Amino acid sequence: LANQAAICIEREYWYRKAIDRERMDEQMKMARVIQTGFFPDIKPGHDHIDIAGTSKPAAYVGGDYFDYIKLGNKMWGIAIADVTGKGVPAAMLMATLRAQLRSLADQDKSAQETVNTLNSTLLRETGDDTYITMFYGLLDGNRFRYTNAGHNPPLLYDQETDKFAGLTEGGPLLGFIHDPGYKEGTCRLKPGQVLVMYTDGITEAEDIGGNHFDEDRLKEIIRSEAGNSAEKIMNTILREIAEFRNGTPQSDDETLVVLKNNAV
Repeated sequence: LANQAAICIEREYWYRKAIDRERMDEQMKMARVIQTGFFPDIKPGHDHIDIAGTSKPAAYVGGDYFDYIKLGNKMWGIAIADVTGKGVPAAMLMATLRAQLRSLADQDKSAQETVNTLNSTLLRETGDDTYITMFYGLLDGNRFRYTNAGHNPPLLYDQETDKFAGLTEGGPLLGFIHDPGYKEGTCRLKPGQVLVMYTDGITEAEDIGGNHFDEDRLKEIIRSEAGNSAEKIMNTILREIAEFRNGTPQSDDETLVVLKNNAV
């Protein structure tokens, strides 16, 4: 009787564990649906600027973020960010960042002012070990004014000169120090030029041998695909990364925003 009771108890235990796991999976799937709704579904309506963006979390939810924020008839705020950590805690902080940025964004504020205020708000409302890298810019026609807060410098590629430029003007990552003195940079997205914004999950994707995809591979794809649409460039980058991993599990969130000036 004792043996039979033990077997029944163990079966009940594992049955309850399976039920709890199934319930947790359903909750995480719902969380992913909610987080996916945070990402923009409306693209900037510029005559010649083509834009595409995507984010693929390593788990059900992630800490990467990108956004297009309409600030007027012609001006848009473009953002990409990477929160420390992964999973649910990072996703919650990402949601906080999104809400704060959208409340602070204003067509009368510069990118520098917005990022400075965002940094102060995060320092006041989050923990000391919470950091975010972020790139935020204001797209007005083909003019792009930006501030880079410790993020991977977006790559601006010019087909005519076959040269890349990194958008580096800014300062340290968000939530690190008070009064960081962020700077603002300006560039123009000329006809044929491509701007690729990305998180470190793109260049640090690993193959089975632990090798990184790296920035050089990313540049080669941008160079070879520069004549195509922003959507095609983005999809090619994602496909090449998947082929590079060759079945190796995705270790970090992967986020991309691609802008292309299609004017002749």
